[in-house]
Amino acid sequence: MDPLNAQDDEGVLRSLGYKQVLHRSWGAFTTTTITISAMSVLTSISASFATGLTYGGPAVCIWGWLGVSFCMLCIALGMAELSSAYPTSGGMYYWQFRLAGRTSGPFACWLTGWLNLLGQIAAVSAVAFLCSGLISTMASMASTVGGAEHITLTPAQDLGIYGAVIFLVALLNSCGLRVLTLCTQAGGMFHLAGVLLLVLIVPLMATTHQPASWVFGHFESAQAESVGITNYFNIAILGLLLPAYSYTGMDGPCHMSEEVEGASMHPPKAILHGWAVMFVGGLSLIISLLFSITSIESVLSEDSASGGNAVAQIMYDAAMQRFGTPHVGVGLMAVIIVGVFFCNVATMTYVSRILFCYSRDRAVPLSSLWLKVEPRTKSPIAAVWGVALAAFCLGLPMLGSYTAFNAILSLSTISLIIVYVSPITARITWGRNHFTPGPFNLGVWTYPIGAISTLWALFSTVVFCLPIEMPVNTDNLNYAAAAFIGTCTISIGMFYFPVFGAYKWFKGPAHTVDDDSAHDKYEVAEGGKQVAGGAAAAGDARDVDVDVDVCAAAK
Repeated sequence: MDPLNAQDDEGVLRSLGYKQVLHRSWGAFTTTTITISAMSVLTSISASFATGLTYGGPAVCIWGWLGVSFCMLCIALGMAELSSAYPTSGGMYYWQFRLAGRTSGPFACWLTGWLNLLGQIAAVSAVAFLCSGLISTMASMASTVGGAEHITLTPAQDLGIYGAVIFLVALLNSCGLRVLTLCTQAGGMFHLAGVLLLVLIVPLMATTHQPASWVFGHFESAQAESVGITNYFNIAILGLLLPAYSYTGMDGPCHMSEEVEGASMHPPKAILHGWAVMFVGGLSLIISLLFSITSIESVLSEDSASGGNAVAQIMYDAAMQRFGTPHVGVGLMAVIIVGVFFCNVATMTYVSRILFCYSRDRAVPLSSLWLKVEPRTKSPIAAVWGVALAAFCLGLPMLGSYTAFNAILSLSTISLIIVYVSPITARITWGRNHFTPGPFNLGVWTYPIGAISTLWALFSTVVFCLPIEMPVNTDNLNYAAAAFIGTCTISIGMFYFPVFGAYKWFKGPAHTVDDDSAHDKYEVAEGGKQVAGGAAAAGDARDVDVDVDVCAAAK
């Protein structure tokens, strides 16, 4: 680590009201790789490609990807500017506090923080569920090799795999920063290599290919009409869920800011690098799969070898065409599964930092527990296992219920899109006079970029809440709106609850730089155990009112 850079980073962090507690050692490469893993082309496409095929087919998959990617680029640029100005691991909820002003700042901070925390925990849960589901799919596909009877795992087996995935992810996050750094770098490189492998090998295995006119121009309505969605416009906008799901996770480097050297520039660049990898990698993989598909109906059929997993079935069919046996296609599932696992590791890494930061500001129950930092690695190990436990519990309703999985995935996506964009909206409206730019500054482009981001967030929130089947019943109801409204209601209720509500004591991010010693907020007890004490335990939530020029501080 460059001592001069370390002093600059710590000085900027102090200007934001916090003293350095976590170990700062990550550089540009590691920060970029955690973004690549957290966004994860392999996870995104395997989870939502079937949605694009069902609602609009190839035309919507490709052209919708281009349109939504442009909107998400605007969001990425807006987040990069704010991350550069406020390089703290709290991320969006801290940005909201600084931009909302002293009167409404605490409430804006509270609501943004809770939506972000719950949305991110839901993401950890959904990715773990996807990973376990892909393992089950691979096992089922493997059972058909050689004409054997198709097997389906029991609910108990599914639960065991799901629990094992979360446990292993949490364990890797607890092995120390050196191991985590290597795992993060390996995950990012694996994603790049894995996507390239699939883009090349799947169409090479397939002996028959769809024509370019079909790949780039065919609009598929039959599948949507079979579930009662007959309006073409409605079909097309539901197909946008494929790219919309894919761009979550861009905020990962923001939440690692307090462990990154050059925190005012490396996380903003990592956000944009992550967007670029998702755009190019995702589009390439979609085109590769579309050229290799036999028919939309066959890959979506629940009676297929993959049980309706479109990506898995395309690889299975391609291997059968080339080799007369699905061994290679089934084996390629391991590439996707490993990629999804790395995605889960990266997501839990930065979500644990969100819980740590929110606990530092006394905004979650048991704050003193989640504040504990392991003294050898200076990592928030307690927060890691707190996130793991919450994610495991949240995911239990998903086992055996595709409706519950969609609801939790939609809750995560809606919450994160709103959390991403609300500070960007504040930046160009009520918060513009409170903003002090950092080294990465959009200049005059701030306003059009912010406007496009805001409009997309409003539009996509409506789309995520639309029915995906008609007529609507309890089995196919889109619970995203109810889940999101329920989350907001609980968060607001916690803030304004009479007498005991957070409005009585939560004043925004706590100011820790005035603490007299390291034994105040992060007290190291005898025997090397780290406990939270001092101001945090006593209920200190002092307001932060620092108008330091962050750009000048970075210099």
